[in-house]
Amino acid sequence: MNIEEVLAGLKKDYINAFPFKLEEISKRIHSKDKEAVISLFHQIKGSGKTYGFVDISTCAEQAENDLQKANDWVKSALYHHKCLNKVYEDLIQKAA
Repeated sequence: MNIEEVLAGLKKDYINAFPFKLEEISKRIHSKDKEAVISLFHQIKGSGKTYGFVDISTCAEQAENDLQKANDWVKSALYHHKCLNKVYEDLIQKAA
């Protein structure tokens, strides 16, 4: 197995696990754990860049920045969760 095949497998694993990341964000939003939500978006920002998913990373970065200064962080988090879900769905559509 060459490096390209290994990277392709890692990218596939990342995308397959992404719904669990979205679910975890949703749980943390509903439990009103702002710091955990920001941390999750921060992790996704970095991992998205690492795996070359620029749109995922950009959406997560916007979320992280907005949540840190939002008056209604829950509303902002829900908006960005929806955005991240849409980016994920678009990625799946392109891959099909």
